[in-house]
Amino acid sequence: MEIKEKIIQDIVRMSNFLGMSEGSGMVFATILLSKDPLTMKEIKERTGYSISSVSIYLNQLVRKNLIIKTKNIRTHLYMAKKDFADFYISTLKEILFRDIKPLKEKLEEYKNKEREKYIEEIISKIETLEKLLEKEVYHSV
Repeated sequence: MEIKEKIIQDIVRMSNFLGMSEGSGMVFATILLSKDPLTMKEIKERTGYSISSVSIYLNQLVRKNLIIKTKNIRTHLYMAKKDFADFYISTLKEILFRDIKPLKEKLEEYKNKEREKYIEEIISKIETLEKLLEKEVYHSV
């Protein structure tokens, strides 16, 4: 396996960890490793995905602020943002507000309703995680 394929696999694995599909990761890696902006057709040819799948993945990547979409006369061009920090920070923020804080609230409600003392230890661990994520989200970059 050549080095470029290994890099693509690493980027896809990182993308999966951050909640992106394998297809989105593959499209992102393909765009990231291209020295020039790519058209949807070029991405289709390089990844082997259908145009409709490429379109879906591109829209996800644009929404996640990982790629930039521009127009060149009649066709759209896609290029990757080289600075990943914004994406990682927004992903951490999403995890914090979508998952961690609601879980903590539910655990606190459960502890109060059921009077289960052992839940306090779980809440304490979640609070530690919450503080860590807040530090990263609000004090990074």
